[in-house]
Amino acid sequence: MPDVRAEAADINARAILMTGVVLVLTILCVVGASYALLDVWNAKFAGPNAPLDFSMRGVVLESAPQLDRALFDAEKRRLIAEYGWVDRARNIARIPVDAAMDLLVQRDGANTKREAQP
Repeated sequence: MPDVRAEAADINARAILMTGVVLVLTILCVVGASYALLDVWNAKFAGPNAPLDFSMRGVVLESAPQLDRALFDAEKRRLIAEYGWVDRARNIARIPVDAAMDLLVQRDGANTKREAQP
């Protein structure tokens, strides 16, 4: 009978296992060092070299602005429809828009009549 022999294994299982263990340990060390550096680098600086805080609050919108708008419009209509002082110390007053337009028409009418006379 012929002598039958098994072929020698080309793979060293122990070396592959040790390489895998070393790779896993290296990855764990790198991840741990990364977390440690992030913790150090995210520390807040103080003094004149501190970074500026650019955080912005969100916009606060009204759920029903109709009442505020109606009050605003009513106040503006009141201001353009009645007489009142803007600055009493400097004698600055406001007059209704209709009265102001009438005064302008009268003034422009008087200027037109003067210009028309030779």
